[in-house]
Amino acid sequence: MKKYMISITLILICSVTLIACTDDEDTADNQTNNDQENMEENNEDAQNENGNQTNDNQDNINENDRNSEEADENTSNNPSDSTNDSETDGDTEVKEDTEAEEDAYDSYENGRFGFSVEYPSTFEADYMPENNDGIEVNDDTATIIASGSHASITEEGTAFVNEVESIEPYYEGELAEAEEEGESISYQRQEDDWYVVSYNDGTNHIYKKSILGDDYIANLVIEYPADLQEEYEPMVERVSDTFSIP
Repeated sequence: MKKYMISITLILICSVTLIACTDDEDTADNQTNNDQENMEENNEDAQNENGNQTNDNQDNINENDRNSEEADENTSNNPSDSTNDSETDGDTEVKEDTEAEEDAYDSYENGRFGFSVEYPSTFEADYMPENNDGIEVNDDTATIIASGSHASITEEGTAFVNEVESIEPYYEGELAEAEEEGESISYQRQEDDWYVVSYNDGTNHIYKKSILGDDYIANLVIEYPADLQEEYEPMVERVSDTFSIP
């Protein structure tokens, strides 16, 4: 009887052990299967993600290709764009050069009386007196004359500088001449040793400025078409401002 009980006990122990081993194997198999399924899902997700990324990259490549083709087509349809840019730059440079040339001035200093003046470099000197009393320059429409003299016109006639006490007699003589020759006097001014008289003679605008020296008088005359007064005003102002005696 005792041996029989021992045998039954051993059988029960083996059965329990076998069941436990079987459960462990099932659990391991289930875990393996779960891991395998997870790996397959992850691989599938990665493949889908890579596929989407590949599609996105391909879409971007296709878009870039289309943009390049459109750019090439625009360039082909407008071959003159770059040329126009170059031509525009060239026109700008030419314009700047022309403006620079128009703004350039030459200087003249008289060796006999010592007065000096600036005039546009576009003006040409057509007349240089043999007695070296001044200079005459002009362009197509305007004339500038700068000269010196020991005498000038007054209301009573010609008077030498050493015979007058001030510039006023010459100023009065200039006004009388302007009123006789011109339609109207547009500007007049007298200071201690200089004066300006400006008037229109019906066709041209005439600007005169004189400066009294010790024994001579320096005279500036600028004449240009009356209808171009606005165009020549900056030049007249520059020439007048630079007209001076030592």
